[in-house]
Amino acid sequence: MASLIKREKTYYLQDRIGGKLKRWSLKTSAYQVAKERLRQYESAQAQGIDNPLHTRTPIGQVLEAYAKHIRASKTPKMAQTLPLQGE
Repeated sequence: MASLIKREKTYYLQDRIGGKLKRWSLKTSAYQVAKERLRQYESAQAQGIDNPLHTRTPIGQVLEAYAKHIRASKTPKMAQTLPLQGE
């Protein structure tokens, strides 16, 4: 079960995943906003969604940079046959 903690003026969401304690900044100093984000997180966890909290980098940019790196560092054939994570 997730919980809220406050450090300085910022609220953090804290949860235990795989036996390890994980902490994410909610980037807010308002208790009501933090409570709502905690509710959204717990709801998403119950539905099986990984992490509903926003990240700074859009996934498209991450995938673009990864593909560019692979094309630059591997041979064309190797880059084509690399398995994707989850396959």
